[in-house]
Amino acid sequence: MFGWIRKANAVNVATEACVQLVRLKEMDGGIPPGFWRDPYVLGYFGGMIRVLAAFSSNSKLAGEDLGRVITSTLAKLTGARGREVVQNYLTATREMDDDFKLGVLHAQKVMMILYGSNHFDDDADVIIAKHASKYMADAGAIVGVKLSEQGQISSYLTRKYFLDGVKQRLGAT
Repeated sequence: MFGWIRKANAVNVATEACVQLVRLKEMDGGIPPGFWRDPYVLGYFGGMIRVLAAFSSNSKLAGEDLGRVITSTLAKLTGARGREVVQNYLTATREMDDDFKLGVLHAQKVMMILYGSNHFDDDADVIIAKHASKYMADAGAIVGVKLSEQGQISSYLTRKYFLDGVKQRLGAT
């Protein structure tokens, strides 16, 4: 009965988080050409939205409803280019190439760690991020910012997988 409320809430939560990620990318050299066509980028956003939709709905969104949340979020996020970006995303989901799957995995890892999952504790990148997070905590303390360990690890992985990863794939602007 209240499925539409659940979907609308998930779209709002996911859009808010995705906007922050786009802003980070804009501050980190800008959005490069081809960004919204790149399978890795599309997979990353899709994976991120999927996890956010699951958490915001207590895992009650699945199938077509989850698909609608993902496409609605992408459309809302990209404004006038929304239709084109959604079409690019749908094409990427059909083709399911390795870059798309890697983007999904990376985003899901970042988001699940941020929400407290220990599913990836033995992952090599997470182990490195845990060690790096100790230095991040010290640096944050200098400027008065305190992140949880999950926040530090997620921040490190966001830099590695998304900000630096997109620069390597598409070049700096």
